[in-house]
Amino acid sequence: MATGISDLNEAYLYCETLMRRRESNFSLGFTFLPEEKRRAIHVVYAFCRFVDDVSDEAEAEPGAAAAKAGEPKADPRALLGRWTRELDHVYKEGTATHPISVALLDVLKRFKIPRDGFQDLVDGCVRDQEYKRYPDFKTLSGYCDLVATSIAKVSLPVYGFKKDPRILKHGRDLSFAFQLTNILRDIAEDLARGRVYVPAEDFVRFGLTPETLADGTCDPDKREAFFRFQGERCEAYFKSGWEVLEYLDADSRPCVKVMWAAYHRLLEKILADPALSLRSQTALTPADKTAITEKYAK
Repeated sequence: MATGISDLNEAYLYCETLMRRRESNFSLGFTFLPEEKRRAIHVVYAFCRFVDDVSDEAEAEPGAAAAKAGEPKADPRALLGRWTRELDHVYKEGTATHPISVALLDVLKRFKIPRDGFQDLVDGCVRDQEYKRYPDFKTLSGYCDLVATSIAKVSLPVYGFKKDPRILKHGRDLSFAFQLTNILRDIAEDLARGRVYVPAEDFVRFGLTPETLADGTCDPDKREAFFRFQGERCEAYFKSGWEVLEYLDADSRPCVKVMWAAYHRLLEKILADPALSLRSQTALTPADKTAITEKYAK
């Protein structure tokens, strides 16, 4: 896993570059954090993005280049196991062999980010290799607790918050809102990769299959009802997730408000034209982003 980067400034630059290369709706909010928190959240996000990439494509490690040259592709589960060991190095020994963990060691001097948040994400990515479909929402929630609630666990210490047992509940719900919105956005793309995250029970409820939904051969009324149901579920999580703002440090609220608004706008666009969202991935326009930041970055 060693990359030869041990200089702290280079490590932070590595994380920022990865974040910018994989620009997301999260990064729109990060702009509004004070510098120290912004640098730290870039590192946290880089870890999450990198591990997720390993799960999806196994292209984030040098072995991927060999695979493209005709050699066997690296096993994502083995690579993810190496990140569990890397977390042990960071949290137990104070050592690092990757630029992300070099930067993380420095971040941990100022922000008490729990190891289990990162480990949950790794475990969720391992689960992604084992489960391609989910029978019901309870099962999907277990997966979301690993890959989404973990984001709340590792980001809240950077944002800063009042000690209150309710904050993790609202942080979890906000993470669920984001994850469920992404699942709706990516239905067709995920199906093409052999994955279906929307619970099977939801398709049965509306007399649909993932295939007929994605290829447009389903009854339009059933499709509309299906998306309306998914939207109502997401809205409940968005409503609860907004409450997390009450507990955050004042200088972190603009960031989280912008992220909330970005994902909520994405959900609105998906629900406004479900058929279009299945044909091409819904995304925020520059005008959307400008309107969001003007209204919420305060």
